[in-house]
Amino acid sequence: MKKSPIIVLLFLCLNLNYGLAIQQASSQDSVPPDVQAWNQISSTVDPASRSQMALRFIENYPDSDLIFSVHHLLALYYLGTNNQDAFIEHGEKAIEGLPSLPDILVHLAFIYAETNQPDLAVKRAVTALQLVKNLPDPDEEAAIDWYAQLERLEGEANYALGRAYLTYSQQSEERREMNLTRSVGYLQNALQHDPRHAYASLRLGHAYSNLNRAVGAIRAYARAVAIGGRTAEPARQELTRLLAVIQDAAPESAWKEETVERIIQSAEEELSEAERLQREAIAEKASRLAAFGS
Repeated sequence: MKKSPIIVLLFLCLNLNYGLAIQQASSQDSVPPDVQAWNQISSTVDPASRSQMALRFIENYPDSDLIFSVHHLLALYYLGTNNQDAFIEHGEKAIEGLPSLPDILVHLAFIYAETNQPDLAVKRAVTALQLVKNLPDPDEEAAIDWYAQLERLEGEANYALGRAYLTYSQQSEERREMNLTRSVGYLQNALQHDPRHAYASLRLGHAYSNLNRAVGAIRAYARAVAIGGRTAEPARQELTRLLAVIQDAAPESAWKEETVERIIQSAEEELSEAERLQREAIAEKASRLAAFGS
């Protein structure tokens, strides 16, 4: 079974701290109670039971060296159950002691960007990008999955930056065009790293629309429709509206004969090509790693 970026990075963090705890405990006559509690949490399969044990751990061992790993575990649990407030609480506490957690940072950045907290979104996203770029190379066997996961993390961080600058564009008329342009750049980067990032496609359409770049907006909205999901319907509505505007404004142009369905079909083809190119780029990275390690 392939591990998600969250699971892989969780293992990196939790196994490191677990190993340190066991190493420290092995030199003692008995295993410390906080390590025993951590071992019980680690060996529990049911997520809800594990989260309850983690909450008790925080109450019983607030000064444990493992406390930040427990907060990390809880942050991921609450992320999975869509408990946004609890995720933010434990995610922020986790990175206090474990600042090198790009999985937590990108999700925090996403939430802050979507809840009109652009300063926090930018801070968390920039830190995540720095961490991702400095992560060590993976083992050869895991290279393709690893690089694919990093691509998704970079896509999410760039999305948060693009969404944040879209918000900034609404806060300052004087800097509106500059912030919209920066938003477009980050959202394009997000789609380069994660071609199926539906929110990036939708927000890119918004940014282009606000820059009065209707053609770019149409293509972005069409990509969002091609990707599918909850952004598809609002994207289709905007695509339909903008196409009608262009056809009315330029009745003699080539756009007069265009249809929404043909534009979406073209976007589907472009999406398939973007995914193919990304797979090739990831495979090339993995092959270079194998060649270097051989």
